[in-house]
Amino acid sequence: MYADNIIGIELGHENCESIFIARKNIGYLEIDDIKQKIVRVASNSIKNYQVAKSVQLELHADANTLQTDSFGMNEHLPFERIMTFNDITDISIHYADGNKEYFVVDYNEGENEGKLGADNIHQKAKMNQFGDLFIVIGEKLDIDEEFPDEVINNEDERNFMWNMFDGEGETENG
Repeated sequence: MYADNIIGIELGHENCESIFIARKNIGYLEIDDIKQKIVRVASNSIKNYQVAKSVQLELHADANTLQTDSFGMNEHLPFERIMTFNDITDISIHYADGNKEYFVVDYNEGENEGKLGADNIHQKAKMNQFGDLFIVIGEKLDIDEEFPDEVINNEDERNFMWNMFDGEGETENG
């Protein structure tokens, strides 16, 4: 798969909802420390998947538009959903040819291990003054070190970065 064929990413949540973000609204993206895992998940099922121990993601404010949840029942703003619940379980990379690449993230429920709806203690998110969203997922990641306030709230730096990405490698889908 080639990065210039990416049309967007899909963030999966603990309750099976998902949020699709078009490529044009993705700024910084790093999925790292990836390990392949093969595990029996049921008596009749063995799964092969990739686990990402480190995720850093920047999303443009334009991605925060009213969406209907995956079940077609409720409308919500995706950034509000992400800021309220630290429960991203996986990331799917969507390619122009219809293929997807799936990564499970480092999900740790801490003291709430096994409780339905428990947050991931390794996920942190914050917004800048322009409405962009910044997310880190990983035991060793600190959101304030990865995305310092003085950098993400600097209008000149923000505009330079988003202008650099504007139209770069875009496909008709995103």
